[in-house]
Amino acid sequence: MGNHRPKWRLPFVTDRATSVYQSPLFKAKRFNIQNAKKCEAIARTTGKQCGQIALRGSTRCRRHGGLKQALIAEAERHGRPVIANRAASIRMKALIDLAITTPWPPALPRLPQFDKMSKVARGRLFEAYFNRETDPETYKHELTRPR
Repeated sequence: MGNHRPKWRLPFVTDRATSVYQSPLFKAKRFNIQNAKKCEAIARTTGKQCGQIALRGSTRCRRHGGLKQALIAEAERHGRPVIANRAASIRMKALIDLAITTPWPPALPRLPQFDKMSKVARGRLFEAYFNRETDPETYKHELTRPR
């Protein structure tokens, strides 16, 4: 019965008369932890580099925020679109919800630069508009802020 595995997958070679050893092809394909890319994050307390292995497509490990980079790299590698709409805080989520669910207020001027705004920026503008009586300075700032 013949061996169905490729040559490089055969871990042991018995060509030598005295001993069994790993083939050079197997050693070359095998994952080597000494040559693995390390996480580039630096610890605040010690100032040393993290010793964990970085995720594929990322410069960081999963504990230091490398998962998002790795997911984007894998999606691009497979040709899928990347949709990342995760807000960093509760306030940003609330601003995004405000921008998505609220129709454009009729009294708010619709300037051309407002059409190119992100969801968070539009949420900030709507928030400033709704609070314009209690905080007029913020409303004026949001209207004139360069985008």
